[in-house]
Amino acid sequence: MARSTKKSRTLIVKLFSSALTGTFFVASRPRTAPKLAMMRHDSKKPHHLLSLHRIPHVYTPTPPTTY
Repeated sequence: MARSTKKSRTLIVKLFSSALTGTFFVASRPRTAPKLAMMRHDSKKPHHLLSLHRIPHVYTPTPPTTY
């Protein structure tokens, strides 16, 4: 039996804190909607901050070049 290639109508996204503390929240949004931005409480900062839907930055070191 062939596997269905139909896409879901909703996406599960991560909302990262704008203070760059590493705190994130998981939310769902419709596929056709714009990216999410919400005011959420950051546990590492004692107040509410803007949480944005973005791709997390992953540090990948480049190997040293030898000549």
